[in-house]
Amino acid sequence: GCDKFCSFCVVPYTRGAEYSRKVEGIFNEVKELVEIGAKEITLLGQNVSSYKSSVFEKKIKVEVNLAKLLKIISRIDGLERIRYLTSHPNDIDDDLISQHALNEKLMPFLHLPIQSGSNKILKKMNRNHTKSDYINLVKRIKSKIRDMAFSSDFIVGYPGESDDDFNQTLDLIDNVRFASSYSFKYSPRPGTLSSLKHPNIVDDNTASSRLQKLQSLLNQQQNEFNSEFVGNIEEVLFTENGKLENQYVGRTKYLQPVHVVSKSNIIGKTLKVHLRDLTSFSFHGSIKS
Repeated sequence: GCDKFCSFCVVPYTRGAEYSRKVEGIFNEVKELVEIGAKEITLLGQNVSSYKSSVFEKKIKVEVNLAKLLKIISRIDGLERIRYLTSHPNDIDDDLISQHALNEKLMPFLHLPIQSGSNKILKKMNRNHTKSDYINLVKRIKSKIRDMAFSSDFIVGYPGESDDDFNQTLDLIDNVRFASSYSFKYSPRPGTLSSLKHPNIVDDNTASSRLQKLQSLLNQQQNEFNSEFVGNIEEVLFTENGKLENQYVGRTKYLQPVHVVSKSNIIGKTLKVHLRDLTSFSFHGSIKS
Protein backbone atom coordinates (compact mmCIF):
# COMPACT_ATOMS: atom_id res chain seq x y z
CA GLY A 1 0.00 0.00 0.00
CA CYS A 2 0.93 3.65 0.27
CA ASP A 3 0.44 6.50 2.74
CA LYS A 4 1.87 9.29 0.59
CA PHE A 5 -1.31 10.30 -1.30
CA CYS A 6 0.39 11.94 -4.27
CA SER A 7 -2.44 13.81 -5.98
CA PHE A 8 -2.08 11.95 -9.31
CA CYS A 9 -1.86 8.43 -7.88
CA VAL A 10 -4.67 5.95 -7.31
CA VAL A 11 -2.59 3.42 -5.34
CA PRO A 12 -3.64 4.53 -1.81
CA TYR A 13 -7.26 4.02 -2.84
CA THR A 14 -6.76 0.65 -4.51
CA ARG A 15 -4.15 -0.95 -2.23
CA GLY A 16 -4.89 0.78 1.04
CA ALA A 17 -2.46 1.82 3.76
CA GLU A 18 1.16 0.77 3.95
CA TYR A 19 2.04 -2.38 5.84
CA SER A 20 5.31 -4.32 5.99
CA ARG A 21 5.79 -8.06 5.84
CA LYS A 22 7.59 -9.69 8.75
CA VAL A 23 11.36 -10.00 8.50
CA GLU A 24 11.27 -13.76 9.04
CA GLY A 25 8.81 -14.27 6.19
CA ILE A 26 10.92 -12.29 3.74
CA PHE A 27 14.15 -13.96 4.86
CA ASN A 28 12.68 -17.46 4.52
CA GLU A 29 11.21 -16.72 1.10
CA VAL A 30 14.53 -15.40 -0.20
CA LYS A 31 16.36 -18.39 1.28
CA GLU A 32 13.96 -20.81 -0.42
CA LEU A 33 14.37 -19.02 -3.76
CA VAL A 34 18.16 -19.15 -3.49
CA GLU A 35 18.01 -22.87 -2.67
CA ILE A 36 16.22 -23.53 -5.98
CA GLY A 37 18.64 -21.45 -7.99
CA ALA A 38 17.84 -17.74 -7.65
CA LYS A 39 20.92 -15.51 -7.68
CA GLU A 40 19.23 -12.11 -7.55
CA ILE A 41 16.17 -10.86 -5.68
CA THR A 42 14.23 -7.61 -5.75
CA LEU A 43 12.42 -6.28 -2.70
CA LEU A 44 9.24 -4.76 -4.07
CA GLY A 45 6.89 -2.23 -2.55
CA GLN A 46 5.09 0.92 -3.62
CA ASN A 47 7.37 2.78 -1.21
CA VAL A 48 9.75 0.03 -0.24
CA SER A 49 12.10 2.55 1.36
CA SER A 50 9.52 3.18 4.12
CA TYR A 51 9.75 -0.47 5.26
CA LYS A 52 9.33 -0.87 9.02
CA SER A 53 9.21 -4.08 11.01
CA SER A 54 10.95 -5.72 13.97
CA VAL A 55 12.79 -8.88 14.91
CA PHE A 56 14.02 -10.46 18.12
CA GLU A 57 17.81 -10.72 18.47
CA LYS A 58 18.98 -12.46 21.66
CA LYS A 59 15.47 -11.99 23.09
CA ILE A 60 15.62 -8.24 22.48
CA LYS A 61 13.15 -6.63 20.09
CA VAL A 62 15.02 -4.71 17.40
CA GLU A 63 13.42 -2.32 14.95
CA VAL A 64 14.14 -3.16 11.31
CA ASN A 65 14.12 -0.57 8.53
CA LEU A 66 14.97 -1.27 4.91
CA ALA A 67 18.69 -0.84 5.50
CA LYS A 68 18.73 -3.46 8.25
CA LEU A 69 16.52 -5.78 6.21
CA LEU A 70 19.01 -5.58 3.34
CA LYS A 71 21.84 -6.39 5.74
CA ILE A 72 19.94 -9.40 7.12
CA ILE A 73 19.09 -10.78 3.67
CA SER A 74 22.66 -10.37 2.44
CA ARG A 75 23.77 -13.02 4.94
CA ILE A 76 22.13 -15.73 2.83
CA ASP A 77 24.80 -17.85 1.14
CA GLY A 78 24.41 -18.13 -2.62
CA LEU A 79 22.55 -14.83 -3.00
CA GLU A 80 24.64 -12.63 -5.28
CA ARG A 81 22.57 -9.54 -6.01
CA ILE A 82 19.93 -7.51 -4.17
CA ARG A 83 17.77 -4.72 -5.58
CA TYR A 84 14.73 -2.84 -4.34
CA LEU A 85 12.03 -0.59 -5.77
CA THR A 86 10.16 1.70 -5.76
CA SER A 87 11.57 4.36 -3.44
CA HIS A 88 10.30 7.77 -2.40
CA PRO A 89 12.96 10.49 -2.00
CA ASN A 90 11.63 11.43 1.44
CA ASP A 91 12.39 7.93 2.78
CA ILE A 92 16.06 7.66 1.79
CA ASP A 93 18.02 7.99 5.04
CA ASP A 94 21.69 7.73 6.03
CA ASP A 95 21.29 4.07 7.07
CA LEU A 96 20.15 3.13 3.58
CA ILE A 97 22.90 5.15 1.92
CA SER A 98 25.46 3.42 4.17
CA GLN A 99 24.13 0.01 3.10
CA HIS A 100 24.82 0.91 -0.51
CA ALA A 101 28.36 1.87 0.46
CA LEU A 102 29.05 -1.23 2.58
CA ASN A 103 26.91 -4.09 1.22
CA GLU A 104 28.62 -5.67 -1.80
CA LYS A 105 25.47 -7.59 -2.74
CA LEU A 106 23.37 -4.44 -3.00
CA MET A 107 23.48 -3.15 -6.57
CA PRO A 108 24.59 0.49 -7.13
CA PHE A 109 21.44 1.40 -9.02
CA LEU A 110 18.53 3.31 -7.51
CA HIS A 111 15.13 4.00 -9.02
CA LEU A 112 14.17 7.30 -7.42
CA PRO A 113 11.04 8.89 -8.94
CA ILE A 114 10.66 12.67 -8.84
CA GLN A 115 7.88 13.22 -11.47
CA SER A 116 8.65 16.93 -12.04
CA GLY A 117 11.45 19.44 -11.58
CA SER A 118 9.10 22.33 -10.82
CA ASN A 119 8.52 23.19 -7.16
CA LYS A 120 5.08 24.51 -8.06
CA ILE A 121 4.08 21.22 -9.70
CA LEU A 122 5.72 19.13 -6.98
CA LYS A 123 3.57 20.98 -4.44
CA LYS A 124 0.44 20.37 -6.53
CA MET A 125 1.44 16.70 -6.71
CA ASN A 126 1.76 16.57 -2.89
CA ARG A 127 5.28 15.17 -3.17
CA ASN A 128 6.44 17.01 -0.03
CA HIS A 129 9.92 17.70 -1.34
CA THR A 130 11.47 20.31 -3.60
CA LYS A 131 13.69 20.19 -6.65
CA SER A 132 16.71 21.18 -4.54
CA ASP A 133 15.85 18.50 -1.93
CA TYR A 134 16.06 15.87 -4.67
CA ILE A 135 19.29 17.21 -6.20
CA ASN A 136 20.95 17.45 -2.77
CA LEU A 137 19.89 13.87 -1.97
CA VAL A 138 21.46 12.62 -5.21
CA LYS A 139 24.66 14.55 -4.41
CA ARG A 140 24.73 13.09 -0.90
CA ILE A 141 24.37 9.56 -2.24
CA LYS A 142 27.03 10.07 -4.92
CA SER A 143 29.44 11.45 -2.31
CA LYS A 144 29.26 8.06 -0.54
CA ILE A 145 28.91 5.74 -3.58
CA ARG A 146 30.84 7.08 -6.55
CA ASP A 147 29.56 4.49 -9.03
CA MET A 148 25.88 4.95 -8.10
CA ALA A 149 23.47 5.38 -11.02
CA PHE A 150 19.87 6.59 -10.98
CA SER A 151 16.64 6.10 -12.86
CA SER A 152 13.43 8.04 -12.33
CA ASP A 153 9.81 8.63 -13.33
CA PHE A 154 8.49 11.79 -14.98
CA ILE A 155 4.99 13.08 -15.69
CA VAL A 156 4.60 15.88 -18.24
CA GLY A 157 1.48 17.92 -18.86
CA TYR A 158 0.32 17.84 -15.26
CA PRO A 159 -2.62 20.28 -14.81
CA GLY A 160 -1.26 23.79 -14.52
CA GLU A 161 2.21 22.94 -15.90
CA SER A 162 3.59 25.99 -17.71
CA ASP A 163 6.51 26.19 -20.14
CA ASP A 164 8.69 27.38 -17.25
CA ASP A 165 7.60 24.44 -15.09
CA PHE A 166 8.52 22.04 -17.88
CA ASN A 167 11.88 23.75 -18.39
CA GLN A 168 12.57 23.29 -14.68
CA THR A 169 12.15 19.55 -15.23
CA LEU A 170 14.62 19.61 -18.13
CA ASP A 171 17.03 21.55 -15.93
CA LEU A 172 16.80 18.91 -13.21
CA ILE A 173 17.49 16.16 -15.75
CA ASP A 174 20.54 18.07 -16.98
CA ASN A 175 21.71 18.46 -13.40
CA VAL A 176 21.27 14.85 -12.24
CA ARG A 177 21.87 12.84 -15.44
CA PHE A 178 19.96 9.56 -15.41
CA ALA A 179 21.06 6.10 -16.53
CA SER A 180 17.47 5.33 -17.57
CA SER A 181 13.97 6.63 -16.91
CA TYR A 182 10.25 6.22 -17.46
CA SER A 183 8.15 9.14 -18.68
CA PHE A 184 4.48 9.64 -19.44
CA LYS A 185 1.87 12.22 -20.29
CA TYR A 186 -0.42 13.01 -17.40
CA SER A 187 -3.70 11.15 -17.42
CA PRO A 188 -6.37 11.58 -14.71
CA ARG A 189 -7.14 8.66 -12.42
CA PRO A 190 -10.75 8.61 -11.13
CA GLY A 191 -10.99 9.69 -7.51
CA THR A 192 -7.55 11.27 -7.26
CA LEU A 193 -7.19 14.89 -6.19
CA SER A 194 -5.61 15.93 -9.49
CA SER A 195 -8.68 14.70 -11.38
CA LEU A 196 -11.01 16.64 -9.08
CA LYS A 197 -9.28 19.87 -8.12
CA HIS A 198 -6.99 20.93 -10.95
CA PRO A 199 -9.00 22.30 -13.88
CA ASN A 200 -6.05 23.85 -15.79
CA ILE A 201 -5.61 20.93 -18.16
CA VAL A 202 -2.63 21.06 -20.53
CA ASP A 203 -3.80 20.40 -24.09
CA ASP A 204 -2.75 17.10 -25.62
CA ASN A 205 -0.59 18.59 -28.38
CA THR A 206 1.45 20.58 -25.87
CA ALA A 207 1.81 17.57 -23.57
CA SER A 208 2.87 15.35 -26.50
CA SER A 209 5.46 17.91 -27.63
CA ARG A 210 6.87 18.19 -24.12
CA LEU A 211 7.02 14.42 -23.72
CA GLN A 212 8.92 14.05 -27.00
CA LYS A 213 11.46 16.69 -25.94
CA LEU A 214 11.87 15.17 -22.48
CA GLN A 215 12.28 11.62 -23.80
CA SER A 216 14.83 12.80 -26.34
CA LEU A 217 16.97 14.22 -23.52
CA LEU A 218 16.53 11.14 -21.33
CA ASN A 219 17.39 8.79 -24.21
CA GLN A 220 20.48 10.86 -24.94
CA GLN A 221 21.60 10.57 -21.33
CA GLN A 222 20.96 6.82 -21.30
CA ASN A 223 22.98 6.40 -24.47
CA GLU A 224 25.81 8.49 -23.05
CA PHE A 225 25.78 6.43 -19.84
CA ASN A 226 25.85 3.15 -21.74
CA SER A 227 28.53 4.32 -24.18
CA GLU A 228 30.95 4.69 -21.28
CA PHE A 229 30.82 0.90 -20.85
CA VAL A 230 31.77 -0.08 -24.41
CA GLY A 231 35.09 -1.91 -24.22
CA ASN A 232 34.71 -2.65 -20.50
CA ILE A 233 34.72 -6.06 -18.88
CA GLU A 234 31.65 -6.29 -16.65
CA GLU A 235 30.01 -8.99 -14.52
CA VAL A 236 26.75 -10.12 -16.09
CA LEU A 237 24.11 -12.37 -14.53
CA PHE A 238 22.48 -14.41 -17.31
CA THR A 239 18.76 -15.06 -16.92
CA GLU A 240 17.26 -16.17 -20.23
CA ASN A 241 17.66 -17.35 -23.79
CA GLY A 242 18.02 -14.80 -26.56
CA LYS A 243 16.14 -14.80 -29.83
CA LEU A 244 19.02 -16.32 -31.80
CA GLU A 245 20.49 -19.79 -31.60
CA ASN A 246 22.92 -20.23 -28.68
CA GLN A 247 22.26 -16.64 -27.62
CA TYR A 248 21.80 -15.71 -23.95
CA VAL A 249 20.71 -12.50 -22.28
CA GLY A 250 21.83 -11.14 -18.93
CA ARG A 251 22.10 -7.92 -16.98
CA THR A 252 24.93 -5.85 -15.58
CA LYS A 253 24.72 -4.39 -12.08
CA TYR A 254 23.03 -1.37 -13.68
CA LEU A 255 20.33 -3.54 -15.32
CA GLN A 256 21.83 -3.03 -18.77
CA PRO A 257 20.88 -5.95 -21.06
CA VAL A 258 23.78 -7.91 -22.52
CA HIS A 259 23.63 -10.50 -25.34
CA VAL A 260 26.31 -13.16 -25.81
CA VAL A 261 26.68 -16.40 -27.76
CA SER A 262 27.58 -19.57 -25.85
CA LYS A 263 27.52 -23.24 -26.82
CA SER A 264 26.84 -24.19 -23.19
CA ASN A 265 23.85 -23.16 -21.11
CA ILE A 266 24.88 -20.19 -18.96
CA ILE A 267 21.49 -19.28 -17.47
CA GLY A 268 21.93 -18.63 -13.76
CA LYS A 269 25.65 -17.90 -14.05
CA THR A 270 27.42 -14.62 -13.38
CA LEU A 271 30.26 -14.24 -15.85
CA LYS A 272 32.73 -11.59 -16.90
CA VAL A 273 31.84 -10.24 -20.31
CA HIS A 274 33.71 -7.98 -22.69
CA LEU A 275 31.11 -5.42 -23.82
CA ARG A 276 32.00 -4.92 -27.50
CA ASP A 277 29.03 -3.20 -29.15
CA LEU A 278 26.07 -1.07 -28.10
CA THR A 279 22.87 -1.44 -30.14
CA SER A 280 20.06 0.88 -29.06
CA PHE A 281 20.08 0.17 -25.31
CA SER A 282 21.54 -3.36 -25.36
CA PHE A 283 25.12 -4.60 -25.40
CA HIS A 284 26.62 -7.43 -27.40
CA GLY A 285 29.67 -9.02 -25.88
CA SER A 286 31.89 -12.03 -25.51
CA ILE A 287 32.49 -14.13 -22.43
CA LYS A 288 35.93 -13.85 -20.88
CA SER A 289 37.47 -17.15 -19.78
